[in-house]
Amino acid sequence: MEKKVSPFHFTNMRDYLASELSSRCKSNPKYSLRAFAKALDMDAASLHRILTGQRNISHASFNKISSKLEFDPREIQHFQKEQGPTIQGQLSSFDFAPTEFDTFEVISEWQHLAIMELLATKNFQADEKWIAYQLGITIHEARTSIERLFKTGFLENKKGKWKLSSRHNSFAKDNFTTTARKRLQRTFLIKAIEALDTLPMQERDHSGVTIAIERTALPLLIEKINAFRKEIADFAQKHEKRSEDVYQVSIALFPLTKNQKNNNQKGEK
Repeated sequence: MEKKVSPFHFTNMRDYLASELSSRCKSNPKYSLRAFAKALDMDAASLHRILTGQRNISHASFNKISSKLEFDPREIQHFQKEQGPTIQGQLSSFDFAPTEFDTFEVISEWQHLAIMELLATKNFQADEKWIAYQLGITIHEARTSIERLFKTGFLENKKGKWKLSSRHNSFAKDNFTTTARKRLQRTFLIKAIEALDTLPMQERDHSGVTIAIERTALPLLIEKINAFRKEIADFAQKHEKRSEDVYQVSIALFPLTKNQKNNNQKGEK
């Protein structure tokens, strides 16, 4: 199979595959992820999960891809060196445990997530009044939220001491969303606006970047955002023993332009 891009321009196999797919789609507008998966002798769902960062590249998949793309020994060695343990299917140092939809529905209000992070602060008190004061919510809201966290298993009481059942929880799953997830994100966006108006710059960061990017590269861009979120979480965990406050890091990606493809189709009718 002829390669459209040089593997040596990339530090890992996933980025290379995304670029290769983008290049083929440019050369042939009818080319698709399904066609690419067929050429690699893989199923489209597995390839999609690899490209979006939901799945690591196993050793068997790496060998199959290398064979189908006719990598020479130097190219194989390049990716083996840069990819390291990811090729072998090992998890990253900070991997997330997914949360089921029905469970998330119960704890979808922002204070549940904030309470779980409060446990990591050095002055944490397992007291509903203290928690209510720290988060600026009512004692009733604090009490109800705490009860929900215990009922859903996110919090455990070990000999009178509160602990998280899992330190690495994820509330995003399989590119789907729900009303509860949208409501939570909307709440965080509102709080970001409030912080913009009330907090000094030393205590917040409101910034962004406006970019032009091809639509086929979006999966790779979203993967980079996911990797950045995990990097931030890993960084925070290393400093949590000295932490005093809980912060929210929100990242938003959305188009500012209308869908050009759909507009062109409408114009052709």
